[in-house]
Amino acid sequence: MSTNTVKATPRRDRPFSWQNLGKTIAGGYVPLLLATMVVFVPLLWMMLSSLKAPGEIVTTNLTWLPKSPSFQNYADAASTVPFARFFLNSVIVTVIGSTIKCVLAVFTAYALVFVRFPFKRVIFLLILVALMVPPQVSVLPNYVLIAGMGGLNTYWGIILPGPGNGVWHFPPPAAFPHTAAGNPGIGGNRRSGPLAQALEDRCPGVRAEHRHRGFGDNRF
Repeated sequence: MSTNTVKATPRRDRPFSWQNLGKTIAGGYVPLLLATMVVFVPLLWMMLSSLKAPGEIVTTNLTWLPKSPSFQNYADAASTVPFARFFLNSVIVTVIGSTIKCVLAVFTAYALVFVRFPFKRVIFLLILVALMVPPQVSVLPNYVLIAGMGGLNTYWGIILPGPGNGVWHFPPPAAFPHTAAGNPGIGGNRRSGPLAQALEDRCPGVRAEHRHRGFGDNRF
């Protein structure tokens, strides 16, 4: 004679029970609030300090709110340093640097996705490793190198170290996805993505290579 034992299923808390609410607040909202304060409080202190007089900033009796809020600090800063020139320098460096980054990323992506060459997987892994290197590590070596080349206080001295960063060459395969790069799609149709199509239109050799290989081979 056999007896069937029924195992009792563990009781689950209701979604809107007080216990689940406490877990959500303690494990989700409280850490999120603390992390937000770590970022927001220094910014708030900086904004409030910009409205204080110099005597209220350099003192041991720190206070949150300025006694007499004033925007005179901003006027003094604008008249002391050439902010317009600084802004123009930022625009020039950003535009040129972003253009070079986009070009390098597209060509790196195309080479790693479509072109077959030795050590492709190794090069891809080296790019990923370069992404893990903090940029602060290369600040001093880049400064010594650029200073030795006579690039101090020049635009190219600021832009040139950029291509040595792995971020400038990433994301390689993401720029040419599997389906958008021309591999068989729904119904067996082959089509080129926008980046691959642009290269085909401007480079006849690329178009011939795509037709010869059946578009893409993004195997690593």
